Amino acid sequence: MNEPLEDIVFITKPIEKDLQDIKSWCEDYNYSNAESAFKRNNLFVIHYLDKAIAFLCYRREKIVATIDFAEVQSIFRNMQVGGYMLESTLKHFKRTRIKIAELYCTSIKSHRHAKRHGFIPIKKAHDDKKWMFRPLVETRKPRKNSKVLFAIWKNTMGSYDQKPDVSWALDQDLEHPIIAYCYGDWTVGIIDNGNVVKETVFKRFFKGIEYDYVYIVGNKINE
Repeated sequence: MNEPLEDIVFITKPIEKDLQDIKSWCEDYNYSNAESAFKRNNLFVIHYLDKAIAFLCYRREKIVATIDFAEVQSIFRNMQVGGYMLESTLKHFKRTRIKIAELYCTSIKSHRHAKRHGFIPIKKAHDDKKWMFRPLVETRKPRKNSKVLFAIWKNTMGSYDQKPDVSWALDQDLEHPIIAYCYGDWTVGIIDNGNVVKETVFKRFFKGIEYDYVYIVGNKINE
């Protein structure tokens, strides 16, 4: 592996000159990703000697940010530029109150790279891509037993006749949020003293939800 590249700078508000730098070394198809993200104000770049040598495209839906594409100029690869860009991106997300970052991997190499940076593989029920996600805050650990539980059943029948696939306490460990991937048609509910007191599919339980994740702070269920 080459030595880490020094004196690089993470830029959250690129300018037109950065696009021209990217265009000089990036293939046309990939450049279009950068150009579109720039127009939406969803582009980060890495500067070296005041020139853009890497970029990352993303989009945001409330507390979830999706990393859509990233590229490093070929002569600067294997110099830890990509890792620096990813970690800088995640820190920026966290500062701007994003709670969850997600991406999908197009190769074994990118999967390994994301895993080294704390991303967890998930299988989205409605998508064949190899998705991964990373909570940007410390999360509540799942529990099977507690007086009051929030639970997920990974089925699309609105049925809870079996034990939940995963659950968390709503009466303890409240200092950390519950964060978990959940397909919109999976069943979710509240278990009180062993009895399911309220259940329905995820997209109805959390009305108006626009992302595939449960996010619960304390014991407040925002329906």
